[in-house]
Amino acid sequence: MDTVTPPVNHGTQSYSEASRALLSKYRPPKSAASSANLKRVIEKHLEKTKISLDKFLDFGPNSELYLCTQNSTGKQLVLKVLVKGTVEQVGGTVMKRPLDYDKLNPEGSVAGIAWVHEFTSMDSTAYSIVTEYCPKGSVAKLLESNGALQENDARGIFSSALAGLAHMHKNKVAHRNLKLENVLLDGHNRAVLTDFNYSLIVENSASLEAVHATSVPYLAPEVFSNVPYDPIIADVWSLGICMYIALNDCLPFGPAGKPLVGSESFYTFKKTVEAALSAAAKKFLKLMLQSDVNKRATSFTLQRDAWFYQ
Repeated sequence: MDTVTPPVNHGTQSYSEASRALLSKYRPPKSAASSANLKRVIEKHLEKTKISLDKFLDFGPNSELYLCTQNSTGKQLVLKVLVKGTVEQVGGTVMKRPLDYDKLNPEGSVAGIAWVHEFTSMDSTAYSIVTEYCPKGSVAKLLESNGALQENDARGIFSSALAGLAHMHKNKVAHRNLKLENVLLDGHNRAVLTDFNYSLIVENSASLEAVHATSVPYLAPEVFSNVPYDPIIADVWSLGICMYIALNDCLPFGPAGKPLVGSESFYTFKKTVEAALSAAAKKFLKLMLQSDVNKRATSFTLQRDAWFYQ
């Protein structure tokens, strides 16, 4: 018999508040000396790449983001720095995988996917990934400023996010780090997926993963079982969590909750959202948040869903 998770008490904690609490839990403290050393590493690396550092933007559990300018073109870019030691402290691994970024998004020609300018090892202590800059920021920042999205706004954003994800999956690439912080907005409020440092090519069953990649609240139920899983179908779950959070401005399973394998009725909406949300939107979300991987929709079938044509 399936076990059903009790209804979540959503309380008053917004997504941004929950994220900050989780970030403080998982991000190791950094000393002033290590900060100064990282700054020197970044400056030395940028001298060689002919990119100027403009300002600090944000940080995550194992990375820091900076706004930069390409000297030859004046184009603004984002530099993400991953500190190898910090990643190891939180139990993760980062490596330069054989991912063909030019094929995935040649010169930024594919809608919904950030153009990757460069992925390289800065030195023995850090990696860097340079991508296009989206001045409107992430959907996570949008929620922090404006609260939960209306259904029509969510439809436009997730239509373009799904288009980007389907393109990755068509090329047998799993994102593996889908979260609202990695869903950016372009000048027309279209979603742009970014942060591919955990992405990998999934050729066959031998490519199945048994390693956690994205943040805990976005992990699919099968990932918690610590056995090989299909990262492409796990991406669909993560996108479903993104959509749930965007509509509710809270986590679906409480501050650090995890879905139960085999459970079908494990998430609830805020009452105001439940009343306003269309049946088509609820059905669409359910297709993504199926704990049974054999029942979970693919990114390709989701693109044809009736919700996008209302």
